[in-house]
Amino acid sequence: MISFMSFDNGLKRKKSAFAPKNYEPSLFPVELGGKLGYINRSGKIVIEPQFDWAEDFHMGLAAVEVGGKWGYINKIGKMVIEPQFDWPMISPRD
Repeated sequence: MISFMSFDNGLKRKKSAFAPKNYEPSLFPVELGGKLGYINRSGKIVIEPQFDWAEDFHMGLAAVEVGGKWGYINKIGKMVIEPQFDWPMISPRD
C-alpha cells in the first residue's frame, strides 16, 4: 500500500515503503494533477510532475514510469536511461 502526505498547496508527497529506517532523501516524489514529480525539503517543486509513477532516489537516480515503461532520471530531472523496462530495478539498501 502506498500512502501520500498532503500539503496545503494541493501537492501529495509519496511515502516510501522501501526506504531504510535512517534514510533521509533530499528530493521527494510528489503527486499533482495525476502526475508525479519531485519536491525538495522546503516543499518547492524541483522536477515538474510529468511521470505516471516515481520512486525515491537511490545513488543519484530515480526510477520513473512513462507510458507503461520505466527509465531513470537524475536529480535535475534529466532522463539518463530512457524508459524501456517493464519493471523498475530498485534496491532499498542503496
